[in-house]
Amino acid sequence: MADISAAEARTLLARAFADDPLMAWFYPDDDVRPHACAAMWQWPAPEHGGGPELEDGGEPEPERLPTLGGLMTALMGPERAARIGGAMSGLGGLRPETPHAYLHLLGVDPR
Repeated sequence: MADISAAEARTLLARAFADDPLMAWFYPDDDVRPHACAAMWQWPAPEHGGGPELEDGGEPEPERLPTLGGLMTALMGPERAARIGGAMSGLGGLRPETPHAYLHLLGVDPR
């Protein structure tokens, strides 16, 4: 597997998830959705505080931008982001308590 840049990874994931039902619900405009997905997929990148969690001796870490909530608000507007965020908040209690990896960003370029 070849190394790809963060921009190439965001683009691949945006294309892979452009037709995803959840993303279509988040961003109903077909022309806007790929761009919104690309912006959202930058959020989990290590430079934005995603990726592996690192122990730092208990020091509080300053907020890193963008946050997922901030991106959703910027891309959807405050009312829609609050409504969708509220609907998605019920999933929090379903996460496993043990360390785990998510595969929700596993995508294949549909081209």
